[in-house]
Amino acid sequence: EEYRKRILQSLEKRKIICVTYASPDYPEYLRQTPFPPITLYCKGNAKLLKTRCFSVVGSRVTAANVIKECKKISGELTRHFTVVTGMADGADSAAAEGALESGKIIGVLAYGFDFTYPAFNGELMKKVEEKGLLITEHTPQIAPKAYLFPVRNRIIAGLSEGTLVVSAGEKSGALITAEYAAEYGRHVFVFPYNIGVATGAG
Repeated sequence: EEYRKRILQSLEKRKIICVTYASPDYPEYLRQTPFPPITLYCKGNAKLLKTRCFSVVGSRVTAANVIKECKKISGELTRHFTVVTGMADGADSAAAEGALESGKIIGVLAYGFDFTYPAFNGELMKKVEEKGLLITEHTPQIAPKAYLFPVRNRIIAGLSEGTLVVSAGEKSGALITAEYAAEYGRHVFVFPYNIGVATGAG
């Protein structure tokens, strides 16, 4: 009990809130998935976990016109939903930027709060923390590792009533999120692409 108290106090000093699977604040849609995280470490407005969520995801390499459309549709989605995304470069960042003004944005990280990845997204992550919510299933000291990102995508899909894929190459991580969403029986939407466009092949 003393150890637990010490850990919680150290997290509180850093404004990190813990929402466990046993908590009434735990998101119901995520609870219904096969492998829900035991703990969500949160920075920002944790009340957003209890709102209706819709995820917007895409590739790091996304055409400029699609980035523009992604921002626009994310902003429109916030009239009814909190937008959930992965905070990667490209489409994820565009989704976060589009939803930011409303404050209805959840960024899901694949690592602990001691790290910022990609580093140049630090400013955007700070804004999401201030206006919306950043969450992770990892304790602060867990560093970004390639294998953690696909696993993280189950949380993005699990939080959401639906998932929109705005861009995806043949091996894009956005497809993993879409697969999780379909597996969970959630709605999956995609932007249309012309034949031969590599960023829409997925």
